[in-house]
Amino acid sequence: MEVKKLSIANKVILSAIETDKFKSGIITFTLSMPLEQDSYANSLLLAGVLRRGTEKFPKMADINRRLDELYASC
Repeated sequence: MEVKKLSIANKVILSAIETDKFKSGIITFTLSMPLEQDSYANSLLLAGVLRRGTEKFPKMADINRRLDELYASC
């Protein structure tokens, strides 16, 4: 198992762990931002919006259903 780090943009780093131990993979995003008084409310909103979904999959149940379809097709 090897950890690889790649700088994608200014202060944005991709960390990847490659292994043959599992049949499937996972992608996780972690955002770290400085807590500032003028951007505090926007940070809270951003976290909520990212958990809500997209235009095509507006609810978390829709996202999970689509993921199940994709997993079943493997």
